[in-house]
Amino acid sequence: MATFRFDNTARLIRRFSSIKVNFDKEQEETVSKFQKENLPAALAASKCFNDKNEIRKKLQDYIACYSVAELYETIIVSAILPAMKSRDHLDSADLIQHLKQVFKVNEQQHNELMNTAKAKQLPQRRLNMQVMEAKNLPVTDSNGCSDPYCVVFVSSREVARKTEIKFETLNPVWGKKFAFEVSDPSEDVLVLEVMDHNGDESIGKKIKKIKEVRSAKTCLILMKEFAHLRSQQELIGSLRIPISEISSETVERWFQLTNRKQKGDIYLRMVLGYNKCRNTASEEFLQIIHFLLVHELEDDASLDNPFNWDDNYIKWSNYILRQFKWQAVVKPKDVVLAKWRAYTKMNDIFPLKSNMLYLLLNAVLERMLHDKYDSRDISLFWESNSIFVNTVINFLASIHDVLPCSVTVVNINHMIRSVGLLANFLSDSSTSTLHGNEELTTSIISDRVVASLRDGANKFYAKVFADSSSESTHEHTESDPMALYAALEKLLQVGQILHEDLKLGLTTIHTTLKETLNIDYMGIVYQQYDEQFGTAVKAILKKYNRMLHRTDLYSSDTTTEANIIAEKMVESVYKLYLTVKNLAKLAPAENSSETRKISLMHDYHDWFFPSVDKWIDTLRRRIINGIKYSIKLLEENRTSSTDSTDSEQSLHKPDGNVTKKLTISTCAWDAVLRFQDIYKLWTDLDWHHAQQSYIIVKKIIEEVYRYLSCYSEQLLETICKKEPKVDVDEAIIIEYIYEACKAINSINYVREQVELQELEINIPGIIENMRKLDLRSDVGVIDVHFSMTKQEELKRADDVIQGFINSLVKTVLQRYLHLLQDVISAEGCTTMSRRIRRYSANRFRVLQFTGRCWILLYENLEEKNFLCVMIKIWPKVMDGFKKNLRRGIEMGKSSRWFFQTYKDLLFHLSTHWSEKVKSKIRKEHPEVFVQNDLLETRLFFLDMSLVQLKIYYYDCRHTRQQLTPVDHSQHGILTVRACLVEKEECIIVEVINAQNLKPYDCNGYSDPLVEISLMPKESYANSVNLTTKWYRKTLYPQFDEKHTMYVIT
Repeated sequence: MATFRFDNTARLIRRFSSIKVNFDKEQEETVSKFQKENLPAALAASKCFNDKNEIRKKLQDYIACYSVAELYETIIVSAILPAMKSRDHLDSADLIQHLKQVFKVNEQQHNELMNTAKAKQLPQRRLNMQVMEAKNLPVTDSNGCSDPYCVVFVSSREVARKTEIKFETLNPVWGKKFAFEVSDPSEDVLVLEVMDHNGDESIGKKIKKIKEVRSAKTCLILMKEFAHLRSQQELIGSLRIPISEISSETVERWFQLTNRKQKGDIYLRMVLGYNKCRNTASEEFLQIIHFLLVHELEDDASLDNPFNWDDNYIKWSNYILRQFKWQAVVKPKDVVLAKWRAYTKMNDIFPLKSNMLYLLLNAVLERMLHDKYDSRDISLFWESNSIFVNTVINFLASIHDVLPCSVTVVNINHMIRSVGLLANFLSDSSTSTLHGNEELTTSIISDRVVASLRDGANKFYAKVFADSSSESTHEHTESDPMALYAALEKLLQVGQILHEDLKLGLTTIHTTLKETLNIDYMGIVYQQYDEQFGTAVKAILKKYNRMLHRTDLYSSDTTTEANIIAEKMVESVYKLYLTVKNLAKLAPAENSSETRKISLMHDYHDWFFPSVDKWIDTLRRRIINGIKYSIKLLEENRTSSTDSTDSEQSLHKPDGNVTKKLTISTCAWDAVLRFQDIYKLWTDLDWHHAQQSYIIVKKIIEEVYRYLSCYSEQLLETICKKEPKVDVDEAIIIEYIYEACKAINSINYVREQVELQELEINIPGIIENMRKLDLRSDVGVIDVHFSMTKQEELKRADDVIQGFINSLVKTVLQRYLHLLQDVISAEGCTTMSRRIRRYSANRFRVLQFTGRCWILLYENLEEKNFLCVMIKIWPKVMDGFKKNLRRGIEMGKSSRWFFQTYKDLLFHLSTHWSEKVKSKIRKEHPEVFVQNDLLETRLFFLDMSLVQLKIYYYDCRHTRQQLTPVDHSQHGILTVRACLVEKEECIIVEVINAQNLKPYDCNGYSDPLVEISLMPKESYANSVNLTTKWYRKTLYPQFDEKHTMYVIT
């Protein structure tokens, strides 16, 4: 495999051939450059983190409306001061330090606020607790289980509260919350009793329980039930905890139940809080969240990572929230609402993690459906929703700038889903009482989102066009090719950036908007781009098409600056077409509610159609120049390298029942790749207009077949320059034969690939489509014209192959006849021994040369080409054998000499002509072997002695007589030959034989003889009658007698 040559070929193709080869790469570079220049600024603007100090200022302004002193005292009471005594906690110093940082107070301020909180009259205390679960309860029922429930009260059983009953379990789970007023924390006691429920059962049900008895203990329990010794509520275990032992800090652990002895364990969560108004507690909780959230976000690490904070507070912040929530009895519905209110406001300043907001909103809506909110809560909720929707609208307006950022896009998708939740909630008539005011409705949200998307698309287009535009887009471009080229390049960049933007939008947020809000993102954005970009493309193409018809701008010299700019413009227009085509592929369906007729999708083919000829012409020049340059490189590489494999490739191809490994030039691979470029042009065009498609395809295919003939002729011209003379070294002739075979294989390979590419284009299908659409009345005529053009170019390629074959035949025969002449001239030597040695040497050279030629031709040519060569060579070879044979007869050679010549002929036949090939040639070209058969017969007879010839002659004649059909109603057949000799006035009669004579004797035979006389006897009375010998008992006599009969009148 030719690595050196193939690498050069690849570079050559990139340089000279396809004008699309670097389109994708160029588009990627254009988009990458634009994003690199604009994305950081866009992200900074959309996320507001370009100035951290500005963000910190906004965060501080956000909490400036709250009273730090009052809130700080509240947290001291809820999180620091214990219930009855000074709080003793190992990490209290860390907690205090954390509070100082959150509220930005110094040591002196902290001490003053601490003293104020201690001296402050505390409000009514309240015990907030949650009975979580119990484990390892004792068995109280005959089935080996219990039916436990809890009774809880503080000091007086009158305020007792109960959990639900958990049937047939020893490890119940309740999760029930209770709150009890505490009048005197130093005296009050929390009492918890775990009871077993025993309902009223009939005797029949109790009898059935006998089957459940598993032990003596359960049997005793059942007996008590029969004896009515069990009450309906039976104490399992109890727990007493003085209120004074429950601090402000949440207590959460397992406690032992007792009833004269340990009766299992129960898990409780308790905290001693204060009796606060629900609204007050919710607002204070909201303010605490604000301060803690600002503290979480204002450090550099957080500001460097927008969309990252996900409701995970640091240790002490989380502790403060938990303590306040428990002490102030902030209900779960108030917790999620407060977080939603805080986070939506904060998200408007600095983006939080949108997935967290989505889940939080979902939780608030669930609470609204199942837990009743008052009108104040509903109003506050929708006020926060308005802020959140505004934030999302602002993000969508700048979505095009940040689409390349995957993190931002993921979070915007979650924002859209959150807005979709709100829209679905508003569209549900069953929740109309929870909809708040009419500032937000489903239609209002959809309209605002659509308006935001349109505005964002227009701004993005204006930004891209401004970044890519220049003075060259003005009116004077029509008279200035350089300005027009610059304008085309700039517009091309705009289209590439818009295409990438549409692709990103389609793969990122289009589906989300469609599923959540039923908004067609692609339809909205595409319509804005189509109106503006389509207008710009159409206008500049009009200028370009007018410039194409101006002959005063160009000259015949392709190296002039004007022509170079013109060729660059052709590339730019083609790339612009590819860009517009790609944009049109992204066009939404016309029945979309957000779209109208798309000009790019419907009209762009008509805009670009006048330019197609220029594309093909430019590609033709590059391909032809590339073919010439490729063949030139092939020749330079072949002459400069001793290894011919650097300029060739192997091709395995079926040939009859075998697969031949044929050799082709690398320039053939080059040519095929170049031809594929023009077929790729048709694929890239993706033209849908049937009549225009036919015009383009017809020109493309005609050009490609012209390229085929051009390649063939260039190769023939190059190879035939090396055609060797007769007297050159034999190795040079063999090398030339090999090169010619490689050239023939190369042309055939290129031709096959061209025909395959034509089949892929399917021009008959295009013509049939034209016929169905009735676009032209002369469809049949243009089809015939196209076929004739194609056949003409194929004939030119075939003529080139025929030229190579003629050159091969000429080269081989010249050398062969020259060597054969040396064999014949060997008789001119003076001595017999020298004559024999020279004859043998020359004869060996002939056989060696023809053998090498035949093998080389057979192994390096397809069967059809090999036969074509041999059909022309073989008769000439037979002529050489005939000359050699005639010379031998004239010189009176012995039968041994003829026998050796006969062996030479058989050598050629058996070595280079397989039976399949010989039978095929005899059938298709019988004239080729006529001389061969005659020569073989003559050599066969010349090799025989006289006796052998006579025996063979009689045997053949007898066989022919036996096989000749005869009508037995006749007397038989007599074979004679007669010749009139006028000078001697006589007739020479040769009686040869007779066959199938009629038997006249009783033994079934006859005794024939032949009598010769002249008739009528009256005229030749003086002539003598002649007779042959008499043969006994035969019906097939062999006379072979010659008689002379004189004519005497």
